Amino acid sequence: MHTTLIVTVLILCQIKEMPRHHRTKKGIADIVTQRIDRLFDLANEEFATDSARSDRYIHHARRLAMKYRFKLGKRYKTRFCRSCGAFFVYGANARVRIKDKRTVITCLRCYCLRRY
Repeated sequence: MHTTLIVTVLILCQIKEMPRHHRTKKGIADIVTQRIDRLFDLANEEFATDSARSDRYIHHARRLAMKYRFKLGKRYKTRFCRSCGAFFVYGANARVRIKDKRTVITCLRCYCLRRY
């Protein structure tokens, strides 16, 4: 919990310290990308010890993306459940199958299907 608070405070401070004329969309997008990468890395590290904390990291990453209108790429979208917010570790809480040349990911917490 403390780490997410620190990461959230850091991004807000880093953006607000920038002069208004330097706050370009690309500059903010770079900072948000770094923070989202860090939150996903933390979620991956924490899953073995505390899966609820990794879900919180994903929640914060999604909130950052929504706040700054940053699109999460396929690399991120396939790592969490959109309905319950669970961080996916394939084999532990997500099942991956290939059907008709499409990847189907099933969340084992809420049994929601995602097709890619």
